[in-house]
Amino acid sequence: MTLYRFMSKEEYEELLAGKVLVNEEDHTKEYKTGSVGFCFLDINDYSPRQAYEFLRGIVADYVAVMFEVDESYLTLSYGVYAYVDKITEYYTTTYSMEHFRPVKVSFNFMDRQNAVWHDIAMPKR
Repeated sequence: MTLYRFMSKEEYEELLAGKVLVNEEDHTKEYKTGSVGFCFLDINDYSPRQAYEFLRGIVADYVAVMFEVDESYLTLSYGVYAYVDKITEYYTTTYSMEHFRPVKVSFNFMDRQNAVWHDIAMPKR
């Protein structure tokens, strides 16, 4: 499954350093979502530029990272955000490159005309 996540610079650097990231924040208390921890969107549902329009102010905007991941590592959820109806999202409270393989990165995902995805070359295990 191909998903993506918006990240801060710190999260991105920790991911690339091979760390196991942990987030148990319960987003159900503050937002109209069923998600806890790290949230991901399916690239086939919304482009990062489209998603950022309704997630602005909620998500970090340093980078968008695309992952290949087995769905069994995720929990299916939903979210209701400004300008959109209920959307499908996925979440986990921990992740690392062991099960979430980063494949592409975009630092200019908000650019309507020239957004570019760069391949991430990861060493084979």
